[in-house]
Amino acid sequence: MIKLFVRQYIFDPVIINWVIFTVLFVFCALIFGNLEALNHDRFTLYLSDSYSIPSKTLILQYQVFTFFICIVALPKFFIESIEQNRVAIILSKDISRIEFLSKKAFSYLIITSIYSIVICSLFVILFFVKSDFLFLHFLISIVLTPLFIVPIIIYVLFFGIYTKSYGLTVFFIFLFGLVLSPIFHLSNTDLFINENSLSFLSSLGTLALYILPDVYGAMDSLANLEANTSLFLRIVFSMIPLSLLTIYIFNNRDL
Repeated sequence: MIKLFVRQYIFDPVIINWVIFTVLFVFCALIFGNLEALNHDRFTLYLSDSYSIPSKTLILQYQVFTFFICIVALPKFFIESIEQNRVAIILSKDISRIEFLSKKAFSYLIITSIYSIVICSLFVILFFVKSDFLFLHFLISIVLTPLFIVPIIIYVLFFGIYTKSYGLTVFFIFLFGLVLSPIFHLSNTDLFINENSLSFLSSLGTLALYILPDVYGAMDSLANLEANTSLFLRIVFSMIPLSLLTIYIFNNRDL
């Protein structure tokens, strides 16, 4: 079944744009850009005399772009099965609902992993032509992109199953993944903690970081490649409550 899902969606037009955009960007960087190596891991890409992009900023911009690709393509990847009543046919066979759910999610991770390797290869060409370094920190962050997509998949599965609406699913993923997630992190800074009247918001933000999939935290960790065990465990833990709730709804709700 995983092979079926992969073959069905690997050439999805929205996901293909992920690679097309990278090809255009790398082509422009090869023609017009210059790379200044700061060390073996960091660089600055100059696209003109007045416009430059540090490597960390480039990774974050790439991740945000990947986020938008995912929130457009992934809800269609899952909800389309429900809208066309395919799930009832599939579940009538010898397969459990949890197995169907996990294989659906895992197949998307395979697709994004394939494209991440392709995109990484494009940047290898850029680095080979424009620099003497491969900037492994940057390349590893690109290859590990599917890891920050995992929280997005959990949101998609939850809101997709609960609403059965493509539009609502995209809206809620954008709200929780790109708007509220950074705010929850901000609530733990001095900006909030120094104000007694906002201590409740700080506590609420801290709680949210443990019970809601932390998209922003995963993106930032990959951009920095932080070897922080406690941060990694918190991000993993934050995905458990909504994952269990998603499985419960999927097992008990008529589709």
